Amino acid sequence: MTTPMSADLRSMDRRTRHPLMADWRWGLRGRRRTVRRDSDDGFVQPDHIHPRIAAAVITVVILSALDAYYTLHLIRAGVVSEANPIMRFFIETDAQMFINVKTAFTAGALMVLAVCSSLRVFSRLKVEAILYGVLGLYVALIGYHLTLLARANLL
Repeated sequence: MTTPMSADLRSMDRRTRHPLMADWRWGLRGRRRTVRRDSDDGFVQPDHIHPRIAAAVITVVILSALDAYYTLHLIRAGVVSEANPIMRFFIETDAQMFINVKTAFTAGALMVLAVCSSLRVFSRLKVEAILYGVLGLYVALIGYHLTLLARANLL
C-alpha cells in the first residue's frame, strides 16, 4: 500500500526523470577526471580536461596559426621555402587554405594528446609531458621565425 508521502518521493527520484535532463550539470564541468579503479589500466577517457592542459592546447593552436602566418610572410619575402610537400601544395593553391589546414591538423593532434594526457607512453613518459614538449617546440619555432624576420628587416 502506498502512502501519499512515498508517492511524492518516487516522483522525485532522479531515475524517473528524462535521461537528457537527469544529469545535465555534468555536461558543463564533467565528472570523470581520473581512472576509477586500479584495475582500469586500459584507455579511460576522462569527462574533464584539466585547465592547464586546455591552456597548453589553446596556446599551441594559436602558435601554430602564428607559425603558418610567419611562414607565408617569409616565403613571400623569399627568405625561406616550404620543405613539406603537402603544405607546399596548400601554399601554392591558397594561402588561407594553408593556414586553415595546418592549424586544423595541429588542433586534431592536440585533441588526441589532451584526451590521452593521463596515459603513459612506453610505460614511462606521460602524454601530458609530450604536450608540454610540443608547446616548448612551438615557442622555439616562433622565436626562430622572429629571428628570421628581424634579419630580413621584415618586422
